Amino acid sequence: MKELLKKIIEKLGNENLVLVGNEKIEGVDVVKPTEFDLSKKYENVLIENLDTFDPKKLDNIIKRSKRVFILFSLEDYIEKMEKLVENFLSGANLRSSNLDEFEKLKKMKESAGILKIDNSNLLIVFQQEKSQEMENLQPFSQFFLNVSVVEYLKAKLEELKKENLSLLMQLKNLKCELQYKENEMNRIKEFLESEIKRLKIEKERKEEERQRLIKEFKTRERVEKKRFRKEIIRLLKEKEKLKEEREKLKEELENKIMEMEKSKLNEIKKLEEELENTIIEFGKKLEEKEEEIKKLKTQIFSL
Repeated sequence: MKELLKKIIEKLGNENLVLVGNEKIEGVDVVKPTEFDLSKKYENVLIENLDTFDPKKLDNIIKRSKRVFILFSLEDYIEKMEKLVENFLSGANLRSSNLDEFEKLKKMKESAGILKIDNSNLLIVFQQEKSQEMENLQPFSQFFLNVSVVEYLKAKLEELKKENLSLLMQLKNLKCELQYKENEMNRIKEFLESEIKRLKIEKERKEEERQRLIKEFKTRERVEKKRFRKEIIRLLKEKEKLKEEREKLKEELENKIMEMEKSKLNEIKKLEEELENTIIEFGKKLEEKEEEIKKLKTQIFSL
């Protein structure tokens, strides 16, 4: 909506222009419908929706403004007309909003002109005085016979054709995708079945292997326990034997030590006796030497 309004403002010019709506456009005075002052006079008024004001207020704005532009959507209009026809054919009572629509259309038929914006949007123009830039306005009374409507319907038909073609292509793509996914699912299903079968065989094989290992372990355990008991008995016997040998060796060692000690005592006694005899002999020799010295001294002194 904002881009469309910018396009319209570029076409009309923003000089002395007041936009009635909720979109904020840079460089343009924007007034919300609830804040629009109906007592003031305006140069140019652009209303972004036909439903903004009721017929009475709209008539008042048209009378007090030099020019009034109302954005008109062909698509919205055709949709509303279809609903009006449906309500009429179904016998439903027309609401006041529907009557307002007729009042507005009646007013347009009498005095409005049409300015084409694009194939889907038009400007309904009310002007107090004819201006040079608005000379080529098409009367609203000729609107339904206008080429613009035909162009719009053609464009709408082309749009529907494109949408239909797009939907067909999407449907085709969806079918291809569905077929691909179905094939993929079948492939996955076959793979899963194959894997389940393989895993089952593998599980059975592992269970057999487990049972074999358990049996082997139990057999080996019995053998090892028996061997272990024998080994313990052997080691205990060997321990006793070593103990006996140790006691025997201990006794032999003690005897040898005693013999050695006895032998050493005898040797010591013998050495003591020899030492004593040596000392005695040495004393005797010493005495003899002393006697000789005395004799020599006597001889020397006698000379």
